[in-house]
Amino acid sequence: MQSCDTISRDLVRRLWRLAFLPKLTPPPDMAPFTRKWWAIDFMIHCITIDASATIHSFKPISLAFFYVLVLPYDISAAFFLSFFLFRSQALENGHLPRMSHHHTRVSERDCSSSSGDIFQRNSHSCTNLAKLVIAFSRRRGDQLTQLQQRAWERYYTQLLKFGDFSDAALLEKYFDVFDELFFFGTLKSHCKAALQSSYQTNVRGSCDSTFFSEFKDLLFRSGRNYNIKIYKSREEDRMDRLLYYLGTLLHEMVHAFLMLWGCDRSSCPKNEGHGGTFLDIAYALAKATRDSGFLNLKISLGLTVSLAVELQKTGERVPSDSQLARWGIRRDELMNYL
Repeated sequence: MQSCDTISRDLVRRLWRLAFLPKLTPPPDMAPFTRKWWAIDFMIHCITIDASATIHSFKPISLAFFYVLVLPYDISAAFFLSFFLFRSQALENGHLPRMSHHHTRVSERDCSSSSGDIFQRNSHSCTNLAKLVIAFSRRRGDQLTQLQQRAWERYYTQLLKFGDFSDAALLEKYFDVFDELFFFGTLKSHCKAALQSSYQTNVRGSCDSTFFSEFKDLLFRSGRNYNIKIYKSREEDRMDRLLYYLGTLLHEMVHAFLMLWGCDRSSCPKNEGHGGTFLDIAYALAKATRDSGFLNLKISLGLTVSLAVELQKTGERVPSDSQLARWGIRRDELMNYL
């Protein structure tokens, strides 16, 4: 039986295909370029609603433009959108019951033996995903899968020679190695990483869905692809600069992995942000990369700052000392950011 969330998403997609797009006929005096980008701006924010069943990130000005353009031509379409927005807010506030749903479970054996697609888009418990990544990050020697073994050998034969590659080229190669060592090779088809030419204050990197994948996902539920951006560092020493980049890269790859495969229903814990699931994975990967018998990379994934940002964003209490120790975070250091 389909849940309310699934039914609503399907209806929205059908409505876009059958009602909104063919009947969107703005006034003739509006410039075609402006008209197109107004409609696209609305679609982008409607995607956020479809994915998370909230209207917090929906721009009211986009909704106003949409009503001005559509209401005179298709009252039923505008009415349905209003219903969906109010229903989304009611779900967010807990005024409507949420129907249960099932996650697709993947075992360690599936990840070890599968040669095809292991995961399904936004269909897995983030807890299940975290357990798999953590378990595989602890494998060494004969326990490595064939994919991990090839990545590990490529790391030691090619990537330790930093001088042979530019910073940008090195990041691309490390992306492939990290993907095969820790994420089962599932990111490379849906995600790209690139070093940016600009500096950003207080931002090391970002992981955002691409525009075209958002548009396709809205219409066909095809899933989104992600771009990882690593912003330039002002570190003069190249080794320090590369370690900074690699820590940022691995941090953003954790985000991409959870957003690609983690359940995105409103009734499940969010697959974004820096919550407990993210910190569990990031801490395990930090330990794995720092292991002198494995990669021996002294990189930081910025766990303390990430948790501080999450606490400021959500307003939650500071975790207990035992919980902080689980992530290798010191309370006094955390409080410096709060």
